[in-house]
Amino acid sequence: MAKSGAEPRNPTPKRGSKREQKGPQASLNPKVFRLHFRQYVKHHFRSAYLSVMRQIKAPISTLLTCSVIGIALTFPAILYIALQNIQLAGKQWPQTVRISVFVKKELSLSKTRDIAQQILGNPLTKSVKVLSPAMALAEYSKLLGSEQTIKIQYNPLPPIIIIQLHNLEPRNSALNHFVTSLKKYGQIQSVHLDKTMIDRLYKIVDIGNRSVFIIAVLLALGVILITGNTIRLDIQNRKDEIIVSKLIGASNRYIRLPFLYSGFWYGLFGGLIALGLTLASVNYLTQPVAEFAQISGETFLLQALNLAEIVVLFSASTLLGLLGSGVSVSQHLHAIEPT
Repeated sequence: MAKSGAEPRNPTPKRGSKREQKGPQASLNPKVFRLHFRQYVKHHFRSAYLSVMRQIKAPISTLLTCSVIGIALTFPAILYIALQNIQLAGKQWPQTVRISVFVKKELSLSKTRDIAQQILGNPLTKSVKVLSPAMALAEYSKLLGSEQTIKIQYNPLPPIIIIQLHNLEPRNSALNHFVTSLKKYGQIQSVHLDKTMIDRLYKIVDIGNRSVFIIAVLLALGVILITGNTIRLDIQNRKDEIIVSKLIGASNRYIRLPFLYSGFWYGLFGGLIALGLTLASVNYLTQPVAEFAQISGETFLLQALNLAEIVVLFSASTLLGLLGSGVSVSQHLHAIEPT
C-alpha cells in the first residue's frame, strides 16, 4: 500500500489523451518537419524524373512539340539580335554632326567670318568653314550633278557657315542647346542640322524594338497554347490512371505535379532548340556581314546572345511551358472525377 501523504505518480500519457502533443505543436517538431520536407523533395524529384522519362519514351511527339516551341522563340530572338547589331553599328559610324548656318543676305563676308570665329570658340565645335555666295552656288551645282556652274543673273544664296561638331549622340541635349545658341548672334537667317540619316536609324530601331515586343508577346501566347494543348492530350490519355489515383486518396495537387514538370521540360527543351537555331543563324550571317563591313571600310563583327540574354531565353521558355501546363491542368484535371 502507498504511504499516507505520498503524492501519486504521474501516469504515462496514453495515445489520444489530452496530454499528447497534437495539432500545430506537433508540426513544429524538427524531426517531423524534416520528414515532411524529405517527402516533399522526393516527390518533386520523382515527378520530374517520371515526366522526362515519359517524354523520352515518345521521342517523335516530344521533338515535334519542342521544335514548334523552339521555332516560336527563335523568331523574336533573331529579330532582337538584328536590332541590337543595327544599334551597335550605328554607334560605330562617324557621329560628326554637320550644321549649315545661313546668315542674312545683306551681311558682308567679313562679318560672316567674324561670326564663324566666335562659333569656333565653342568647345563643341570641331571646325568651321565659310562659303561665299559664289562658292555656295558652286556647291549647289555639284549637288545637282551639273558639270558647269549654274549661270544666273542674280545669286539668291547668302554666305553660309558650315560647322562640324565633335562626336555627339544625335539625341544629346547639348546638340539642341548648341543649335539654339546660334540665334544669339542676331544675323542668322536659318539653321539646318544635317542628322537626318542618324535620326532615321534611331527611329527604325525604336519601331523595331516595339515590333519585336509585339511579336514576342503573340508568340509567347502561342507557346502557352501549344504547351497547354499538349498537356491536355496527355491528361486525356492518362484519364484512367488519374481516376485510380483519386480513388486511393490522391489529391489534385499531388496528381498535377508530373504534368507541371512535363510543361517545364517542354519549355526547357524548346529553349535549347531556340538557342541552337539562333546561334546557327548568327553563324550563317557572320561572314556576309563582315564582308559587307569590310567593303564599307569598317570593321564589324556580328554579335550573338550574351550569357545574360541566354539565361533570359531559357527562363522565358521554361516559364511559358510551366504557365501553359498550369492553365491546362487547372482546367482539365478537376473535370476528371471517379463515378
